[in-house]
Amino acid sequence: MMKFDDRREELGLMKHLSAQSPSYLIITGRRRIGKTELIPEFSPSPLEAPTH
Repeated sequence: MMKFDDRREELGLMKHLSAQSPSYLIITGRRRIGKTELIPEFSPSPLEAPTH
């Protein structure tokens, strides 16, 4: 597993934006800079599927 570089600024912005309801976040950037790894760092627990 690769080391996750410090992304406090991005994680702080993601937390700020997610606190506002409703929220929708698009993550963009150059390739191979850790966009995919940023998501589990922001929300380490998987989303639960709704039960009906």
